[in-house]
Amino acid sequence: MGIRDEIISNARYWSDPGTYKPSGGDFSWICQMASCNQQPSQADLDYTAKSMPSGNLRIGGESKSWCGIFAVAVWAWSGMGVKWTLNWSASAGNVLMGSGVTWTKVWGNKGVRPGDIASIAAKQHHFIVTDVNAHAVNSVDGNQAGNTIIEYTNWKHSIASIVAYYTPNLD
Repeated sequence: MGIRDEIISNARYWSDPGTYKPSGGDFSWICQMASCNQQPSQADLDYTAKSMPSGNLRIGGESKSWCGIFAVAVWAWSGMGVKWTLNWSASAGNVLMGSGVTWTKVWGNKGVRPGDIASIAAKQHHFIVTDVNAHAVNSVDGNQAGNTIIEYTNWKHSIASIVAYYTPNLD
């Protein structure tokens, strides 16, 4: 199995059987796997599970979107050299290099492939691409309705909506 296939398999693991609601322990694992520069406390995890049913993850007492943290965790679990920082900057973004298979950030949408992390402008949302056609992509997305992970097989994200993507340096 190639790394792109492993990324897709690992992403689908989290969305099985199509939608999955992570527990506090799952959020802890996701943040650890993504090598977040700040980890949620037990109080943050408890608060997330009980008081943030509609979305976001509490880290350091603050509400954080976790779609990108989830995508980076899936990549790291698959052997990619990647980590997530909560210290976003316009020049560097949130996705940083780590130990493992290297990757490249590509601005635009030309050439997006299954296994890539794509980003759309709407809410700066990140997701794992699982399939691509001429007009749209299928994906596994974290931080969805009800604080869930969902596999979308209905071509939810148009190619035109993708503003950037991260791709493994494999070929």
